[in-house]
Amino acid sequence: MDGGRTRRSVANGDGLSNGSPSDADVKGSRKGRGTRNGFRYTHRGYIAALKDSFGFIENEEHNQDVFFHFSVFEGNPSQLEPGQEVEFGLTHKGPKRSAECVRKLPAGTLGAQETVRPEIFSGVVERPVRCFNPDQEHYAGLVRQATTGEGEDPPTYEFGITSLTDKHDLLQKGDVVQFQVSVNSEGVERATNIAAVRTRIQATVEAIKGQFGFLSYEAEEGKKLFFHMTEVKGGHLQVGGLQCR
Repeated sequence: MDGGRTRRSVANGDGLSNGSPSDADVKGSRKGRGTRNGFRYTHRGYIAALKDSFGFIENEEHNQDVFFHFSVFEGNPSQLEPGQEVEFGLTHKGPKRSAECVRKLPAGTLGAQETVRPEIFSGVVERPVRCFNPDQEHYAGLVRQATTGEGEDPPTYEFGITSLTDKHDLLQKGDVVQFQVSVNSEGVERATNIAAVRTRIQATVEAIKGQFGFLSYEAEEGKKLFFHMTEVKGGHLQVGGLQCR
């Protein structure tokens, strides 16, 4: 990463391009958690993203995600929220793997032994979490700390859905943020308490497709600015209307 120091959430930190982690990648296995429909609750994680009829779960190490369909959730899927703690089993479907028998855990069950350092840093998102950009190889997002001094390479830190102060905030590449750094018992650092520093821009709604749409503001060359309906604050959007970011 341009000579910068990358703080990785795990030793390898690599995502899988097909979004289908192996049993070893989706860690956190525990025996004796009981079974349902032949599946043992061997894995734990956090709800990372929710779509119309399916979602993704971030593993305990914050470096991989696994697909699940709402039909395998034990409860009402409409009550799920990003960041909620869950446990589940894994099943093979061809070359891919997905979660089965997903159920919620009490809040705080997965409380990792992490120490949050008091310093607050400014930085820029270099890579979003994969559930916000399905085309990327790595699951974990990456934030680069603002320049710390002349001649120094600013460090980078990985982050997942649990790192965001607003779990509905679809952070994208180039977003300016403030964050802190946490370190676990093994000395692994990651970004946490990430909050976007927003500017307000007026743009026209160019298209709406189900739960997302695009604005006339060009985020990158040839790419219009994406938004999800969860980002809309009040009122009803229509093509040709104005939206602020």
